[in-house]
Amino acid sequence: MEEMDDADEPKTPKRGRHTIDPGWLSGNRDALLNMFAFGWPEIGWQLAAAANRDALRLALQPLKDHTNRQYINRLLKETSARGDQHEIRKKRLVFGEAVEQMCEAQSHCSNCVSRCRDIEAAMIQATADQSKILLPQFSRRRMECQAAQDQSRSKTEMQLNLENDLVDEEAAYAQDQLLIFVGKRKYAFHPLNLANAIAGLPFAIGVPFMGVWQSHARCSKMKSSGWPNYRYEVFKTIESAWEHSSSSTEPITEFFESTIRSLPKIVFQEHPQMGRHKIENYVRIFLCENWWHLQRAIKKSLETKDDPRPPFFVIASNLDKFVGEPKTHADLAVAEAARIRD
Repeated sequence: MEEMDDADEPKTPKRGRHTIDPGWLSGNRDALLNMFAFGWPEIGWQLAAAANRDALRLALQPLKDHTNRQYINRLLKETSARGDQHEIRKKRLVFGEAVEQMCEAQSHCSNCVSRCRDIEAAMIQATADQSKILLPQFSRRRMECQAAQDQSRSKTEMQLNLENDLVDEEAAYAQDQLLIFVGKRKYAFHPLNLANAIAGLPFAIGVPFMGVWQSHARCSKMKSSGWPNYRYEVFKTIESAWEHSSSSTEPITEFFESTIRSLPKIVFQEHPQMGRHKIENYVRIFLCENWWHLQRAIKKSLETKDDPRPPFFVIASNLDKFVGEPKTHADLAVAEAARIRD
């Protein structure tokens, strides 16, 4: 099952063409969204600035060990292939045939090995007269077994070579498509739009795929319960505080504290099933509870001179590292004592 062609812009699906299941596509999108939202301080600026495959892969390196890595494995793979979608579809058909041939060869080999073991057991138990009768069959079965093993190895090697070639082609296509999306600046660049664009890209052989524009168009019509993502909202709050701090006479840490205190305690959230309802502002809670770590993150970012990212990216990145690092009892006690209280 494959999706419609997708070069530079979204196209209307052709009549009778198979499409990717919406539930499967939205599932991919939501898994990617969660990964990108939590990793945005590490990947957001680098992705936006990526101009070639090498830069794209480097930008996504912080996510290489994520539990949902399978969705971006083609985007992380080094490749020099062309990345032509029509060639990918042809090679997938050839690969499918090679897999069938390999399975048939392995099954035949297994049967030959079993028959060979049977005749070997018979030869051990046979009398001298019986051995004379069985010897021609014994030799024939051993020759058949050797030929079957050679054939199985050959078909397996062919299948692996085709698989490696196909994976390279799919990796090149996925990376080139994402570079087009990033470079076009057609949509706001944030985790949801990025996840919408990537959700339909190839990430496994046999899985249907589409290009970034068609993927974005399809996914944009499907609501996600994971958006807005509170961790991305934490990043946006840090960005806003940093940008407004330049017009304030307050020391920067005091300005950040005032900003956090001014955040609403209750916010409205849209849920696909529950509709619009009130919830606690998790952004405010997170920043209040981790105020000690945020102060350290701000201080470290101001001391950093060789990071090309805007300072608010560095602050958010340092905050994530401080929050995620192992804690001593003293660390926990200090963080609790320093937290912002109303």
